[in-house]
Amino acid sequence: MQIIDNEGRVFGKINVIDLTIGILAVCLLFSLILAIIRINDRRNNGHEVLDEALSQTVVYLPITIQVTTDNRNLLTMIKTGDRALNEDGKTIAQITSTNLIKERALYDAGGHVYDTTYTMLVYFNLTCQKDYRGIRYLGDRILFGKSITIDYMKYSLTGKIIYIGDPVEQDF
Repeated sequence: MQIIDNEGRVFGKINVIDLTIGILAVCLLFSLILAIIRINDRRNNGHEVLDEALSQTVVYLPITIQVTTDNRNLLTMIKTGDRALNEDGKTIAQITSTNLIKERALYDAGGHVYDTTYTMLVYFNLTCQKDYRGIRYLGDRILFGKSITIDYMKYSLTGKIIYIGDPVEQDF
C-alpha cells in the first residue's frame, strides 16, 4: 500500500493539501489560545501582585553593616539597644552589638595627624517585609554589599551590608 496515491491522497483517504491546511489550522488555533491566556495573565497580574503584597510577612533579619566615618562623635553615640522607630512608633531596627575594628590616621610631613577614619561593625535586627520578591527594608531589597541607611532619633547610620542572617518571625 502506498502512502500517497496518484490522486495526492494520504492512504487513499485524505488529500495532502487538505491535511497540511488542517495541521496549520490546528497550530493557529493553539497559538491563538496561548496568546489569549497570556493577555489574561497580564491583565490579572496587578491583582495577583496586590494579593501577594497584602500577604507579605514581617520578619526580623539579623544583619551587620560596616560603617566608615571620620566623625568620632557619631561612634560614641552608637549604643547597643538603640532603636530606630517608624512613624507609628514601632521598632524597625535595633542595634544588638558594635565593634570598632579599625582606626586609620593620616599624617602630614611634620608627623601631625590631619585626618582620621574609623571603621565600625554594627550588628542589627531589622524589621523587614518578606514577600514573593524577597526581603525588603523600607521598600528596598536587602542585598550583600549594598549600602543601607538607618535613621535614629539622634543620628543616622550609613554603611555597607557585610552579613545577612536568616530571617526570624518573632519579636526582638
